[in-house]
Amino acid sequence: RQENMALQNRVSELEEAVAFYKGIMAPEGKEKGLRIERLELSRTVNKKRFKYKVVMTQVADNGAYVKGSVKMNLLGVRQGKRESIPFDTRAKDWPGADGAPFNFRFFQDISGELVIPDEFVPDQIEVIAQSAGRKAVRLERRFDWKLDEVMSNVGKG
Repeated sequence: RQENMALQNRVSELEEAVAFYKGIMAPEGKEKGLRIERLELSRTVNKKRFKYKVVMTQVADNGAYVKGSVKMNLLGVRQGKRESIPFDTRAKDWPGADGAPFNFRFFQDISGELVIPDEFVPDQIEVIAQSAGRKAVRLERRFDWKLDEVMSNVGKG
């Protein structure tokens, strides 16, 4: 039974990977261009520290590289007041206030670790991507704060 469960989990992982690559190379009805595809959050041993990974893609228009920067904000409540905290103040190894640079043809991961301030209760992460060049675009997407699971729209029409 355990071996069967392990094989079913592996098949599920492979199906998700195929859907991800298929969505980039042969999208059905998706808008072309830059996309903020998904956010993954997971716990660490430290209760105030979390790992994050944002996956950005360029759908269908893969002839050229897309470059720009990504800024992220931690949204939540501290002492009854709404608050937005920039990642450059809380994320380990974040490049700075200008954001994390990206430069890719198909997809790129931006990952690291985030430290939650005392008395802060996170409820969302805001991701803002700004591309550069002639066809510059600005994208904003909010993800609910959910741990140990992948938040994605891969394979969903």
